[in-house]
Amino acid sequence: MTDSLIDIIIEGDSDEIGAGEVGKVLKGIQDTVYDIGEYVFSGTYRKSGRRDPIIQKRTKLYFEKVEKGSFSAALKGEDQTTIYGKTLIEESVGLVGEIFVNLNSLPSDEIGEIISKKIDDPLQTSRILNDILDFWPGGDNSYELEVNTYEHKIGRLDKEKKASISKLAKVDTITKLEKTFGVLSAVRYVPDQTFEIRGPDGNIKCKYIDKHRDKIESMKEKPVFVLGDVKVDQAGNIKEIVEIDDIRLMDKIELSRILTDEGELDLKEPTIAEVDFENNTWIFSNPILNIIASGKKYDEALSSFQEHFYYLYETYYLGDPDNMEGHALKIREYISTLLGADK
Repeated sequence: MTDSLIDIIIEGDSDEIGAGEVGKVLKGIQDTVYDIGEYVFSGTYRKSGRRDPIIQKRTKLYFEKVEKGSFSAALKGEDQTTIYGKTLIEESVGLVGEIFVNLNSLPSDEIGEIISKKIDDPLQTSRILNDILDFWPGGDNSYELEVNTYEHKIGRLDKEKKASISKLAKVDTITKLEKTFGVLSAVRYVPDQTFEIRGPDGNIKCKYIDKHRDKIESMKEKPVFVLGDVKVDQAGNIKEIVEIDDIRLMDKIELSRILTDEGELDLKEPTIAEVDFENNTWIFSNPILNIIASGKKYDEALSSFQEHFYYLYETYYLGDPDNMEGHALKIREYISTLLGADK
């Protein structure tokens, strides 16, 4: 990846721009690209602000070019291997560009509805808008800022839109029907009916009523999805589920993108990872590919699954079919189908 993804120009009141202003803009853009990347990757973003290390690596921006004076920079992603479609960072920056165009050009009363169609989760929308609010010019940010992406010419950001972004970025402390996941544990019956789910977001307390008790009993120490009204902090992080609407086993997840240190695959059809939790260990498996990946932490198991998948891609999809037979050819055919390839 050699061409820049994002070009920025920062201009201050004087001839030179301070390091503090530059740092704020660069951090804000990086945070925005990461949070959108997490949404693009799975739609199940981190509800406590904890970051996925692989997504963090794959959405990291680097300087391609820096010019003195006002401060002008071209930012690019890490050189990486991908196939059939955009890389995660390209797709993320593309969505960043769409959002910036809307924030900068639409009437203030139309922005909220348009943004919610692009990011359909209210908490994730608030998280991303707070990222943007932190460096958008106006208020305490006395600089002028021009931003363009590889797909969108946005131009100078309108300082007058900062108030609208601030209003949209606010989070209700009680939010309706959010979903989170983890291992169901620590069930209590008195004085309050509660349990905890332990997962990538830490331990989240959940309140339940009698009609959910039998289901909860049958799911102890199993991975679950919990849907309900949640209590959040001002950053949009879930602190508690105050009323459960539904709870179900988390027996599988779909992955439409494979991210590893070696490379990245954009799947046209999602692959399935069956999910279990035994002996304090997360387990991800796929019987078609003969993958069994595990880890004490959710991130570790998910990363291991993706590494196994990428190894099979390199071995069987990129390998010579004349040297394969039986199950090896079935793996090759399955991966070809997921990639939407005729090979």
